[in-house]
Amino acid sequence: MRHQIIIKTNAHYQFGHDNIRAALYGRLTEEQKTDYHLKTATFLETKVGETHQELIPTIARHFVAAHDKNKAIEYSVQAAKAAEENKAEWEAFAHYRNAARFLEENSGTLTQGQDALLLEIYEKAAQFSSAAWIDAATCLRWLQKAIDFHTQNQDMEKVFSLSLSYIVTSSITGNYDAARCKIPEIIRTCEVQEGTIPWAILYGAGVCLVDWYQGYQNNCFDHAVKAISIFEKHSDTLPADVWPAYSWALFWRDKARAYLGRPVDMANVEKIRELMTQGKSDKTIYWHTLTAVTARAAFTGRWADLLTWTQLASQLSREMGKVFWFECWISHSYLYGALHYGEFSQLENHIEKVSASPDPYQVRLSYLFQGMLCLSRKNYEEAEQNLKAFLRREEETRDNSYLEGFIYLACTCLATGATDKAREYIEKGSQLAKKGLYENPLYQLQFLQLNAELAMRQGDYPLAETSLVQSLRLAEMLDNPLQKGFIQKLRGRLHLEQNNREEAEKRFILARDIFLSLNNKYQAARVMTMLEPLTRKKHDTGPRKNTDADTAALPQTVVEGDTATLTQTIAEEITGSLTRSEEEIISELEKQVKKTCPDTKNKVSDVGLEETEPEILKTED
Repeated sequence: MRHQIIIKTNAHYQFGHDNIRAALYGRLTEEQKTDYHLKTATFLETKVGETHQELIPTIARHFVAAHDKNKAIEYSVQAAKAAEENKAEWEAFAHYRNAARFLEENSGTLTQGQDALLLEIYEKAAQFSSAAWIDAATCLRWLQKAIDFHTQNQDMEKVFSLSLSYIVTSSITGNYDAARCKIPEIIRTCEVQEGTIPWAILYGAGVCLVDWYQGYQNNCFDHAVKAISIFEKHSDTLPADVWPAYSWALFWRDKARAYLGRPVDMANVEKIRELMTQGKSDKTIYWHTLTAVTARAAFTGRWADLLTWTQLASQLSREMGKVFWFECWISHSYLYGALHYGEFSQLENHIEKVSASPDPYQVRLSYLFQGMLCLSRKNYEEAEQNLKAFLRREEETRDNSYLEGFIYLACTCLATGATDKAREYIEKGSQLAKKGLYENPLYQLQFLQLNAELAMRQGDYPLAETSLVQSLRLAEMLDNPLQKGFIQKLRGRLHLEQNNREEAEKRFILARDIFLSLNNKYQAARVMTMLEPLTRKKHDTGPRKNTDADTAALPQTVVEGDTATLTQTIAEEITGSLTRSEEEIISELEKQVKKTCPDTKNKVSDVGLEETEPEILKTED
């Protein structure tokens, strides 16, 4: 103690540093380790009583390390059940896994009670779906063991329920092939007929999940719609245990809508909330529904709405003890929204949370988000590294973010002048987004903008205009003001490159006003730095430089996403240099927005475009 190797704290003794403990423990033989663990467990066992139940997990770990089979099983199960009560799913799973290992090692000599306990543990995998992120192989093996047992005993109701859990577990861990193989097996084994309640449960609560994860959003939407129709035909007679599946189908319909870029049906969201309050559904499903709402808000640039719904999701996740869910799933929407809104302060913190996840889906996305952040900072080399790492992982296990790898890698290549490589990414991504399993209008309109950018580099202005008109139609159809703003800004650039300053000014003004209607002063200020040289030139009566030749020769090596570089280039080419900071422009915008958009219900109009009021989320007919 004099050398602080061992210290006394609260009437207990402990090593002064974990490294000291590790060094001494490492010098012990296996026999010594087993003996010390057994002595420690036996001593603590005498202290546990009713007042020291917190010692049970520690006792369990020591008996496990001491290889005391019976005591390890006994205390591991107790520790697991205590963790369950505290909603600590991962800890509960770890203790159940220890108990199952000792039971399986002695499978030939188990008592009837131990056999029943092992089956109970196998079935726990259906409850601890998130534990699959820690050990997917064990969870899936347990579920299959339970399925085999109940198949042998002809308990098809159990087989159906556990098989559905198998689909969920394999899907959330990226084992999509295993999930797809299980679907026809369930249909065959449980004799599931299309149009029946079991079919609606299977597809509405299970298949939709696989569809969404793999990025087959149209399939997800269609399956959810069909399942909902079946549920609602039997709404007067639905058993209590079927209502959650109905709620899941309602959720997947709107989750698919959001990821297809379509408006979320808020009446549908309210229905799921009502089912929760009526006790027919649970908080988990409603919480997941909020991820659809936040995604829609992020994709359309409605930042205030994103923050409102994120706060609600945060509160609900804490009530359920699912803080991890909030930190990862809601971070996705926050990251998308913040990058477009110019809120960079918390981005790295959110990316760290996503990358630290045990969920392989989240880890893959962390590379995408890091690449997007580097791209916004003009760190193109690091952006390309992260985005290529993301796409490599996606090629191994494709999911619903697969096409985004092509979008942002194309942006990076355009920013660095690698137009041939950009064209490859654009062509491949465009083809996937246009038809087939990955067909998605939200991605289509973004690839059309990239295609316009590429056409402008080649001087093919008619093709660029055609691409932007098509992109605008999709943005209008999807009621996406953020993308409308980007398209109008790009159309302003197109006219500017053709030396049509008057039309360019109109488009820049329109883009600015759209961003202001979203209260997005970050994007509006970037448009203003392009617009201001044009408006200043109109009022400049003194000697001026002939900029026609300069404008015609504007460098075409800047991607739309790199607005900072583009802004500086255009301003310097036309006027020589910028004379005002973005902060000054934002200050003027705050005054100007009171004139052009005195309230959030103001409409911004142009030929072929009408920007509606920035609702929280528009209900789809």
